[in-house]
Amino acid sequence: RPVSPEDVATATRWLTEYRTRALRGDAAVVRGARDDAMWTAMLTEMVEASNGDLPALRLRAERKADEIGTGFRMPGEAEERRWPLSPLPLAINEEEWRGIADGIVQRATLMELLLADIYGGQRLTGNGLMPAALLNGSPHFLRPMVGLAPPGGHHLHVYAADLCRDPSGSWRVLADHTRNPVGMGYALENRLAVSRVLPGLQSRLHIERLAPFFADLRAGIAVACNRAEPRIALLTPGRLNPSYAEQAHLARYLGLLLVEGEDLVTHADRCYLRTIEGLKRVDALWRRVDARLLDPLAFDSASQIGVAGLIDAFATGHVVVANTPGAGVLEAAAFAAFLPRLSVRMTGEDLRLPNIATWWCGQDTARAHVRANLNRMTLAPAFPVEPRALGGMIPRLGSSFTGADRVSLLAELELRGIDYVGQEVVQLSTLPNVGPKGLEPRGFTLRVFAARDGDGRWTVMPGGFARVGEGSDARAVVIGEGAFSTDVAIVARRPV
Repeated sequence: RPVSPEDVATATRWLTEYRTRALRGDAAVVRGARDDAMWTAMLTEMVEASNGDLPALRLRAERKADEIGTGFRMPGEAEERRWPLSPLPLAINEEEWRGIADGIVQRATLMELLLADIYGGQRLTGNGLMPAALLNGSPHFLRPMVGLAPPGGHHLHVYAADLCRDPSGSWRVLADHTRNPVGMGYALENRLAVSRVLPGLQSRLHIERLAPFFADLRAGIAVACNRAEPRIALLTPGRLNPSYAEQAHLARYLGLLLVEGEDLVTHADRCYLRTIEGLKRVDALWRRVDARLLDPLAFDSASQIGVAGLIDAFATGHVVVANTPGAGVLEAAAFAAFLPRLSVRMTGEDLRLPNIATWWCGQDTARAHVRANLNRMTLAPAFPVEPRALGGMIPRLGSSFTGADRVSLLAELELRGIDYVGQEVVQLSTLPNVGPKGLEPRGFTLRVFAARDGDGRWTVMPGGFARVGEGSDARAVVIGEGAFSTDVAIVARRPV
């Protein structure tokens, strides 16, 4: 449609005024004529859609998300909360995105190789390249899975990484997600909601579509079943799970059965769905249930939401479980200290997307370094188990430990250094967020997803799940605690 010169002038003025307040390295700070045109086009669309009232546009976007069914529940709450959504996407040009995607594929490949060794020959541990405590210290290491070959040959079908962009413009990895990555449904819902309030954005910018990624994800799980028309289900813990709304939307979108443990039964090492017409075979489960609760016969005998005999069906190759139980062992922050060396050993390459610098206090040299530089570091749990000195799972700045608190921490590091990692303090770059008074710079993190396609190759979602926090502290970007989310638009040079 024709572009109004007045709207372009307003968008240009908004962008110019915003840049005077933005910090160095902000996503909308110009780095070339193409990026300048990209952000101007997005703001022009917002001017047309909002008639100049950005806060009202944000409320419209949140209403659209509510109509789609997007919501979330904080732990312990019975009612879902409204989804906090900023209508202005994070825009990334395709050249910059190609570097991110290549790094994600490399990391996913490395994670698969590590899992194959951890639950196979364990040569890395035997050769001293991986301390045995990295496995034994993690509740996500499942010893019954050692020696079991996954159907289809892959431990990982879905992988995700949390990225941050520092003020210099470099992308780094905050965390890896190998267990049951959450957020791709929210990324899809954000795209749907934003496209309804900014319907002309796709025609202004060549934004990559998300649908092919989800088709590849489904095909990748299906091909591992080795059946012509496999029946695939998404296994949910139930309606009280914090991300149940996302799970339900993904199941509908992908055409999967949405099931709970009590809907399933095993017989003769096969998995079946209970229906009014009798038992129907299930060939694959995309799980959102914690691995230790999957099968009371194999793991936690007190589990009320698992499926007895499921691991026997998995072991005989009659049901695919994505991701494989035990894959979460790689999510421990302690692994980040070893990934650079393991990458060179396993892939022959340095990490293209480096981790934030991490020191595991289970080693004498690293522990001494953390003690000497405590005021310039963040202390975090090495494993998903609450360390005594932190008083919770949230990382703490080393400088926040003073007096008796600091003495207690240093003593704890000597006694139980295995439970802690020291990490560099991360300052996030910012992006424009639609707040109560218009555009405001806020720090953000980006979760990027990869999935296996029908040929077993990794494909990366051209977009992701962006979380926008109150400031530049990566620890504070938590949905439900003042943070927003937004769409992620990958802008191509040619029409999509």
